[in-house]
Amino acid sequence: MPSLRSPLLSFLAALVLSTAAAAPAVAQSLAQSSASPAPPEATAEPAHPLAELWQQHQTSISIGTLLLLSYLGVLGFRPLLLLRLPASDLSIPYTSWKIPLGWVRFLKYRNRVLDAWVNQHWKTAQKSFLDLPAVSQRAIHIPLPVYLNNQPIDPLTGDSLRPAFSKNTAVLLITEEGGAGKTSLACQIALWGLNKQLCQHRLLPVLVETELDDKQTLFEVIRGQINALTDQRDPIAPELLENLLRRRRLLVIVDHLSEMGEETRKQITPHLADFPAKALVVTSRLLEPLGNLPKTILKPLRIEGKSLSRFMDAYLEARNKRGLFEDEDYFNGCRRLSQMVGQRNITVLLARLYADQMIEQQEGVGGILPSSVPELMLSYLNQLNRSIEDTNRRDHLAVQQDTQHVAWECLKQTYRPATAAKPDIEKALSTNGADDIPARLDYLETRLRLVQTLEPGNKLRIVLDPLAEYLAALHWVDQCRENPAESWPAFLDSIDQVLAQTNDPPTAIQGFLLAVRDCCKVKQKEAQVPEEIPDALARKAGLDPAELKKIEENRRISLLISDLADPDEEYRIRAAKDLGKRGLAAAKATPNLLGMAENPNQTLEARLEALRSLGNLGACSDSLKADIAPQLIALLQQDHDPNQPDELAVRRGAAEALGAMQAGKAELQAILNNDQQPLTLRQGAARALGLIGAPSGQPVPMLIAQLREGQISTQVKSIPVYQQALPLEQVLNLVAIPGGEFLMGSPPEEEGRDYYQSNFPDLAGLDVEEQHRVTVPPFSMSQFPITQAQWRAVATALPPVNQELDPDPANASFKGGDRPVESISWYEAIEFCDRLSQHTGKTYRLPSEAEWEYACRAGTTDPFHLGDTLRSDLANYNATYTYGNGAAGVYRQATTEVGSFGVNAFGLADMHGNVYEWCLDHWHPTYERSPTDGSAWITEGDDCYRLVRGGSWNYIPAFCRSAFRSRNTPRFRSYTVGFRVVGVFPWTP
Repeated sequence: MPSLRSPLLSFLAALVLSTAAAAPAVAQSLAQSSASPAPPEATAEPAHPLAELWQQHQTSISIGTLLLLSYLGVLGFRPLLLLRLPASDLSIPYTSWKIPLGWVRFLKYRNRVLDAWVNQHWKTAQKSFLDLPAVSQRAIHIPLPVYLNNQPIDPLTGDSLRPAFSKNTAVLLITEEGGAGKTSLACQIALWGLNKQLCQHRLLPVLVETELDDKQTLFEVIRGQINALTDQRDPIAPELLENLLRRRRLLVIVDHLSEMGEETRKQITPHLADFPAKALVVTSRLLEPLGNLPKTILKPLRIEGKSLSRFMDAYLEARNKRGLFEDEDYFNGCRRLSQMVGQRNITVLLARLYADQMIEQQEGVGGILPSSVPELMLSYLNQLNRSIEDTNRRDHLAVQQDTQHVAWECLKQTYRPATAAKPDIEKALSTNGADDIPARLDYLETRLRLVQTLEPGNKLRIVLDPLAEYLAALHWVDQCRENPAESWPAFLDSIDQVLAQTNDPPTAIQGFLLAVRDCCKVKQKEAQVPEEIPDALARKAGLDPAELKKIEENRRISLLISDLADPDEEYRIRAAKDLGKRGLAAAKATPNLLGMAENPNQTLEARLEALRSLGNLGACSDSLKADIAPQLIALLQQDHDPNQPDELAVRRGAAEALGAMQAGKAELQAILNNDQQPLTLRQGAARALGLIGAPSGQPVPMLIAQLREGQISTQVKSIPVYQQALPLEQVLNLVAIPGGEFLMGSPPEEEGRDYYQSNFPDLAGLDVEEQHRVTVPPFSMSQFPITQAQWRAVATALPPVNQELDPDPANASFKGGDRPVESISWYEAIEFCDRLSQHTGKTYRLPSEAEWEYACRAGTTDPFHLGDTLRSDLANYNATYTYGNGAAGVYRQATTEVGSFGVNAFGLADMHGNVYEWCLDHWHPTYERSPTDGSAWITEGDDCYRLVRGGSWNYIPAFCRSAFRSRNTPRFRSYTVGFRVVGVFPWTP
């Protein structure tokens, strides 16, 4: 009996429905076969029309009413029974009659019937849908702002899309670049459809990711997907599927259409009447025309800097990982990501991948967080690979190389993420090791889930489009390093050929081109990428390089401004310093920097860095100077509490910032001339006036200090300064040193002379600093040690004479354009002089030892040109040690900006401490037979050593004496040694 139940019910249902339509004919036949002859007519009253109708057709009406009620009962209580109606006409048993089903088949697919079918299967379909790889990888959805038909929506909800899905044909196009979250958004929309948030009934989602052709049509793919989603034993009836599609009970999602082939694109034609799906979602990088059908356009937005922290917080919470991070670690991670992508808002994919890296590092699994997008992609591969057990894990580098080969095969034809033929991929992998290629591909697909095989099994693709683009870009950049001069022009030409072949706009391949651009920037030196290539790639991608740089710069500046409010002092200082280098584009940061400089709750270092940046910005334009200078002058002139030394340091910082922007000269002069003002403030005013300067050869006011018996006396003296123009808008200041005679060396009783015999056995018993008379002709000398900015100008802009120069050799902790250059050898200092001489047509060289000491003493005979001792507020040295009757002071443990402490009587600064300075001479242990005319002593010298003079920031005061002599090999480099130059020509006003 159970086996007969289903056919019997089907027959009864068919009988009920069919007879309802055939009732009049059946009733008439029954009446004719059973009726007796009619009696003779009798005269009677005319009958009412309804009564007459009932009298004539009561059997038909009764049967029809009964059957209609039966149909409504089945429709109301067991609607799924209606789907069991057979497709052909039914024969009634024991008769020759047939029930014509064509009359009633339309009753079979009423909305209530279709809804009942969907409600029967939606839970199973939902679970199956969530288990799909493309969906499970996007299980965490963080709502973000979108543009819905060019209107901003934040956040997007199912209700936002109800108007779109109320139409008889609902077409939704989700378009944006790769990694923007298009597929994730489509999956979320699918879940809204399942839960009646898009319209009053449920929609079962069908995700189409595979290529279509004449053997694999869209309809058949949907049919197969629905059968798998609903876990049915038999394929769904085509007629039922057609009605589900046309009545919008199925939501068809065609993912990454822009990356699919032409055969697939030909089948996605929602504008045609016979297109099966009436509820369609398409994701594409392109603004697909779709036959110019009216459609709803959805554009997910990138994550803005101000929203990045919110997104990361929500993502970590969704993964139950927020508790791993202290606030400082969390904000540091967000900041690193902002700095990494820096100049632009970022895609959801990048933020998510980076958050995963943060989690892994915090859990003690990962290494250093990546600092660029290409590095992030490789780190993501490593992260996946680390999840494999040790015994089965492949080498990280091997996995990277394999995926790069696969990615390139998938992109090289169209420069868009697409599929590649499996034989082509296997051939490419053979160049990366011929062993076990199927196993390597299987590892990428089944273990790492990076690669996906598409039906019928002869094509593969990388699962994540942006990952494919960056891996292919890395592969290409590495390929080009073998012959960059030919490879890059050929690549640029190929871009036009690809676009012509595919008839696509540049935006279609913009993601890949920008990925190549990013890789070029990261690997420019390593891969020998020509300098013009990044801009050329931007143009090929349909972007204006200048406009792109402007956008990137504005983005960078906005991030830096936000960092000024960071709780971590290190980031505030770094942001202020970086803003000072951004030029006029950073004008909008001036209120923030001023607030930082004036805020007593900020650390002193942060306030001073803000002032330095304001000085640099004010130097960019007269309008900025006019805005900033009055506020700095007010800061300079305000009274301060003597018990708060930080406020005095801020006033000095304001003075030097005014000097950098060439403003406030009168106010600075007033500070300098007022001996009631604190020494450090007057030193700052003198340095500022030196920065403002005067025409070449004109006097500049300077502060000269003398130290006697612990007391400082000062003198303001105007000394002519001559200017030598350098490349990159740099200037070399020189002062004229008058000729004269002096007593070189030190008296026997001078403290510190015993250093030599106690530290160098070869000098035991020798008088290394023996006094002797020397006559020195006039010369000119650079007022300060050569600065890092001056070195960079000569090293980068002037051609080599004998050797190349590193443009930025200074110690990483001592960076600063106005700090002395150090970590350069004697030979490199000679090269600097040779380049400068060649450039100017004048002779520049290192000073002789006699010239250096003569210039340092400036007519004095004490151990220091300052007097009988040193103080840390007059020089930069290791002031934890003392000399003579001096007192201990501040040990700065770094170089300082040149000219920070004043000058000697010749106008030279930093002759004691800061950095040792190379001299031209070879080393001689004594002055016996030394020249007396001030020339360099080279003959019969020890070619292994050269002279250095003046002491350094980390040396004791005895080593900073005017007479102290030290030596180093000519190839020696140290962050304690720099140099200054001598000009052997007369300066005239």
